[in-house]
Amino acid sequence: MSGRRSRDAAWLGLLSQRGITSFVGPDMRPLPALLEAADQFNRGAYAEAHETLETLWRSTDYPLRLFYHALFKAAVGLEHLGKHNLRGARSQLEASLSLLAPFLPHFMGLCTDGLADALAVRLRLAEGGQEVRWQELEMLPRPHLARTATAPPSGGPVVV
Repeated sequence: MSGRRSRDAAWLGLLSQRGITSFVGPDMRPLPALLEAADQFNRGAYAEAHETLETLWRSTDYPLRLFYHALFKAAVGLEHLGKHNLRGARSQLEASLSLLAPFLPHFMGLCTDGLADALAVRLRLAEGGQEVRWQELEMLPRPHLARTATAPPSGGPVVV
């Protein structure tokens, strides 16, 4: 296992045991770049969202880097799914769901449970091997990174 993957696994274990609020306060607000990525994601501009999120991920320390990683893996997985690349879609969506787990049901002003549900539905429909239900997949509404109704106040600390 690579150094980053080992650190990711260790942090996921810590977050599973102690929860994200042991490491970050509940009153933080997202960076403007995260909101930009959410808007890109919601428009279906997954490649753009991936680039924006990857930039955040590269410049952020644990445990928040896992959140950005989860989101950009979702964007990459959905991009693969749109191109009917099942192998890429499955691996990225599975990784996204694993990384997203500590940040459910919402985090940094975003509803992560709705995203996780949408990704899980797509994984189930894409698991058909040769019998992938493409029509059903393509008829699903686009996954959405909704903002929470109780987003932190604008005066709250910004998280990098």
